[in-house]
Amino acid sequence: MSYARARLYLGISCVGMWTVLSLFLLGFRVPERVFSVSTLPSWSDLTQLVGATFVYAFLQGAFDLFGGYVLPKEYGRSDEALSTFMLRWFRGAALHGALLVLFGLALLNASRLGGFALALALFLALSALLVWGQVPLAKLVGGLSAAPHRAPQGALVLRAPQRHFTGGVAGPPRRSRVVLPEAWGRDPGGAAYDALVRRKEALLARGAYARGLLLALGWNTVGFALAYAAAGGAAHVAGLVSLSLWSTLWAFIGLLLLPTPSRVGVFAADRYALEAGVDRAALASALVRLERDQDDEPSRPKGVETIFHPIPATQRRLAALAASGPAPAEHWAPWHPARLALFLAWANLSLLSRAVHCNIGRPEVWVFLPSD
Repeated sequence: MSYARARLYLGISCVGMWTVLSLFLLGFRVPERVFSVSTLPSWSDLTQLVGATFVYAFLQGAFDLFGGYVLPKEYGRSDEALSTFMLRWFRGAALHGALLVLFGLALLNASRLGGFALALALFLALSALLVWGQVPLAKLVGGLSAAPHRAPQGALVLRAPQRHFTGGVAGPPRRSRVVLPEAWGRDPGGAAYDALVRRKEALLARGAYARGLLLALGWNTVGFALAYAAAGGAAHVAGLVSLSLWSTLWAFIGLLLLPTPSRVGVFAADRYALEAGVDRAALASALVRLERDQDDEPSRPKGVETIFHPIPATQRRLAALAASGPAPAEHWAPWHPARLALFLAWANLSLLSRAVHCNIGRPEVWVFLPSD
């Protein structure tokens, strides 16, 4: 079995576990039996949320250990010591868990004070906070740091402990900036690095990032409203936990549907790069090198890709680059709504944001999921 396929099966198992567990807990009304249904503020709100988050971190941590340490070791993809990995993981998991507790307390009290309207307003504010604070959050959770590498004007270069960090775009539309991994700057010739940088600049200039962000926010907002209604509100801890479980089920539906527009956006971004004057051969070489730094699976069955992969296989992208004609539906193509939605789902307490094959056990890509 290849490394990529092993990671895929691990991600499927983790996502499946959370989805089935959410269905079970909701079906048997476990949150109402275990957690408080009092709408009066109490210190027990904090202790119960911390306890629930600890259980989540413990269950997710077992999968993270396999995704971040066992599989890379088994397939010769990493020589990192277990102690080093555990320190990185603990830092990321602790900060992610702390944010979930804080967001949960905020939503709990907003629901008590103003019902759905105030809870929705707070959810949107938390989502905006995640967008604005993506870079410092990535540094804290993923252990990233600013790198003293020459970057294009307005871009930010970050150093990551692993090569599968691909950067991305950070910030709201019109105030967003390109984020680049330091590893790209080690390209001896520079052509592949320049091709990837200009590709990011092109997708930003053509509005693909803005469309992807809006689609992700829209998807999560609908999911929050539905989860809030299904949970019967979030004015007590039991309701908040139910909201988290319903949000997890909504995120699972997103994992099935959002990869399709994401793949369209990837093809369009590749075409935008060519239209911006990027050399076709340099871009093709860059895509091949990127695949090697990720899971090294240049081709995959179409059925597997359709369901599980928001980034098309490298061979399909190379074939599209070689073809003539405009990118499909490039006038509306969104850039990575599937993976943006996973990160932004921190705001509605989804349990799937770090359960997928591309970021399971990789704290450095819990905020900026692989995107190129």
